[in-house]
Amino acid sequence: ARTDKLSRVGKLKRLAEELELHAGFTPREIDSDLKDKRDVLAYLQANKLSDVNGFGRVVASYYRDSGRVMEAVKKKKPPAQLLGG
Repeated sequence: ARTDKLSRVGKLKRLAEELELHAGFTPREIDSDLKDKRDVLAYLQANKLSDVNGFGRVVASYYRDSGRVMEAVKKKKPPAQLLGG
């Protein structure tokens, strides 16, 4: 059976350079941002939140108030608290 997996081969040098130039991100900020996003995705997976509407609402919440979402992720709060339920 085939599995879908993403494997990091190396640093995203060109993308990192573009983000540094246009967004003012440092390499450390880029790594931190990517780690937070991986943590949110792992949280959604661990909580079996796979419906597109709930998933989209959590992602939208992250972009509105990443601090609140990251607090919920780190404290392992139920996704219902992020979804207003």
